Amino acid sequence: MATSFVSLIMALIMAVSGIGSITTGLEAPVGVEAAFTVNEAEVPALADLFVAMSGAADEETAAQMQSTIGFLTRLVDGVGFRGAVAPGAIELEVKKGDAQIAFLSGAANEEGAALATSLLPGYVFTAKNETIQQFIEQMMAMFMPAAGEAGEAGEAAAALAIPEIDMEKLSEELAAIMGNVTNDLNNHLGEPESGEFEVDSYKFTLKVPITYTTKELALLGYSVMKDFLAMESLQPILAMDAVQNLNLPGQMEEMFAQVEAQDEAELPVLDSAMYSNEADDSYVTFDLTKDEQTMVIHVGTVEGGVVYRYEIPDMMSMDMGFSADGSMVMEFHMNAEGVPVDVFVLGTFGESGYSYASVVNVMGLSYTIRNTCETLETGVTHMVEDLLIGEAEEPVATFECAVGIPGEISAAPEDATELAMEDLLAGGEEAEEQVQGAFFGGLISTVASFAATLSEEDAAMLSAMMSGGEAEAVEEVPAE
Repeated sequence: MATSFVSLIMALIMAVSGIGSITTGLEAPVGVEAAFTVNEAEVPALADLFVAMSGAADEETAAQMQSTIGFLTRLVDGVGFRGAVAPGAIELEVKKGDAQIAFLSGAANEEGAALATSLLPGYVFTAKNETIQQFIEQMMAMFMPAAGEAGEAGEAAAALAIPEIDMEKLSEELAAIMGNVTNDLNNHLGEPESGEFEVDSYKFTLKVPITYTTKELALLGYSVMKDFLAMESLQPILAMDAVQNLNLPGQMEEMFAQVEAQDEAELPVLDSAMYSNEADDSYVTFDLTKDEQTMVIHVGTVEGGVVYRYEIPDMMSMDMGFSADGSMVMEFHMNAEGVPVDVFVLGTFGESGYSYASVVNVMGLSYTIRNTCETLETGVTHMVEDLLIGEAEEPVATFECAVGIPGEISAAPEDATELAMEDLLAGGEEAEEQVQGAFFGGLISTVASFAATLSEEDAAMLSAMMSGGEAEAVEEVPAE
């Protein structure tokens, strides 16, 4: 087996080798571009938010945190990437502003795959399909010893593959289980009550009590799971080693025994009902009460939309609704170990994209995440995500991404030395040390390229941070 460093290169080549199968339908390169920008004027508000959330009491600590936040935001300001895929080729470039920081390119055909990266400058690594397949087999043997001992990749692949199931048989068996549940539910319905009922601000005219006790409902759930695990159509999946190791039947038996052993009087009291009205709205409630505290689970369809309500006393509550026109609203409250967290989300979803805003309030401090995504008629998808602090109207940070734009694949470096992985694997420690030397040189060059985009002060701070000591001069590399 190759060393970890060579294995990393082989893993990258293995990933590149699959690009041919997923790009066969492309007639021209397709690209993606993304960038992260910071609004320097709003950074102090971001720093203040972190200081307040950290609980820093003294001025010196607060000043240090504010300085660190300012430094980190300047580091990431303008960082982005450009990528492209074409038939049998892929390319990725990391940038800061207009300067290239790092790149990776790969190509694959019926004979094998090739890889080049600025982190390993001066080389183009190639591997034949036979070598890639051997590497896959070795990886399978490492992570699946039983398959590896058999010495056959087919057995390893079979162990990883999800077996096919008979979908028609699956539908029949699920329908039978749901039929049993419906019959059981019908046997636990009380007498319908007509009147005016208001539940969670929704109005209904008919109430049908559900007479399950907590234990009866738990046992129904156990019965459904037992039937589910006995489904003939699922046996190929349930027989897989990974599933067998979960011991699902054993877990279910243990849960059943625990419920069966409990006195009904010790369990929460279940109050459940179904509500409806002339507008065909429906709502189902499950309220579990113990020690004067009630856990609430409500779900239904109202005015053509779907609504949920979930509440655990003194811990969390969530209300969520999806309307027929594609809009969504959610209100979430949590109190974890005395730390209150409130989240409000409002969004719309449609065929061409979505937009939403999330307002998060932690200990009285708030920030907002705005996200929009739209797919144009040209097939290009644009996404913009903003972070706003407090009541600010302008974002402190913005992430923008465009997918499906015209792409471009650069030509391979002309001065690069082609190095076959077969030779590297056969070359032993001497060959690997040579490549490791190139890697450390590439890493230093990458850091220097990044530092060249910074101010002299920030470059010195970056050098100090990486060295763990005082700032050292960073050799600047002209931005490309």
